[in-house]
Amino acid sequence: MTPILGESLEDNVRHQISGMIETDSQKRFKTNHPKLTPKQLIKKMRSKGIEFKLISEKDARDRISFNTYYFKVGVYRYNFDKGEDNKYVDLDFAYLDDLAIIDMRLRKILLNMSLDLEHSLKTLLNSVITKNRDEDGYQIVQDFSQKYKFDLNEIYDQYRKNLHYLKPIKDKHSDCTSVWVLLELMSFGDLAKFLEFYYERATILKKKFSYPAKLIRYAKNVRNAAAHNNPILVNLRGRNISPDPKIIQESSKIGLKAELYRNPRINDLLCLFFLHNMYCSQGVKDHLIDELKIFRERCKKNPHYYQKNSHLLDIYEGLNLLIDYYENK
Repeated sequence: MTPILGESLEDNVRHQISGMIETDSQKRFKTNHPKLTPKQLIKKMRSKGIEFKLISEKDARDRISFNTYYFKVGVYRYNFDKGEDNKYVDLDFAYLDDLAIIDMRLRKILLNMSLDLEHSLKTLLNSVITKNRDEDGYQIVQDFSQKYKFDLNEIYDQYRKNLHYLKPIKDKHSDCTSVWVLLELMSFGDLAKFLEFYYERATILKKKFSYPAKLIRYAKNVRNAAAHNNPILVNLRGRNISPDPKIIQESSKIGLKAELYRNPRINDLLCLFFLHNMYCSQGVKDHLIDELKIFRERCKKNPHYYQKNSHLLDIYEGLNLLIDYYENK
């Protein structure tokens, strides 16, 4: 029997060939979403109901040509409603541009918060493991690698492009890696796994790791979005989840509406703020408060843009309540 095309080929070869064959769905998508020049993008935005009263078309073209790009700005249109004609209602390009700037500043704050939290939790782990007489600092690394089934050399290999920074560490520690070296090299995602792992293992000061073990996976989502420059202030309505009881409790204290803290993205933000407040030093928190005050003032720059958007007003009120909570803790 003659084999059909690709039947006798290795899986990876078949995958490469299938990837070269354009499907009908892909063809339709390309037809409906062609590459457009800035001038064409402006025309497309107008067809969707986006206006250019506060920013001229020329200035908008310059913005998406030299300062940012359409996909980065246009994504914020999902925060606005459409009318019966399927066009956006009361949406000027200036609103999108303003939200993109606010979101960019928020991402920088959130990334710094993530780095603060990562350092503080690694410091705590080092301290507690050092105090634990049941840990020699090496067996825990072997147990962790076996549980998650990864080769410890991968910890070094993931930095191979920057190996000139890590070569002394790799040369000395790769054959017998200690927990203090592992913590120094592991990513935020690996740290989240390690915290969950160590909470189950801990024999002393176990309570210190209760909240990080449960909430770090959500804070990780914020860290990844901020680090990859993904928009934060979109998709902030609907999609109810059941947050951790501690998040519900703290959200109620803050005064957040249930429809906000039950949104996945808001829940992620709350977890990051809560853990940062609990585990970072007072000096670090004071610096964050200064940044949050500056950020809040920037949010007030164009309040008239959003007077008719109850959803964004709720988000702004929620951020204000969260900042107030953090400043007063």
